[in-house]
Amino acid sequence: MKHKLAWLLLCSVMMLTSSMVAQTKGKVTGKIVDGKTGENVEYASVILLNPKDSSMVTGATTNEKGTFSISASYGSYLLRVTF
Repeated sequence: MKHKLAWLLLCSVMMLTSSMVAQTKGKVTGKIVDGKTGENVEYASVILLNPKDSSMVTGATTNEKGTFSISASYGSYLLRVTF
């Protein structure tokens, strides 16, 4: 279920935004929701990983509403959610 939740998050919730075209950092924001109950997942770990070696780039923890925000340089990453 954790993998399905992470995949669902990656496909439907993750968004990259920026305020300037020349900006080198973006923001990944989202909300983690239990796939069966629809409840927010509080205090889950959300981690961006380097796709070449799976090393941690940065991460965040969801709040009581299940939302998170991570700033990172533009690029391709893997996203891991654990709770």
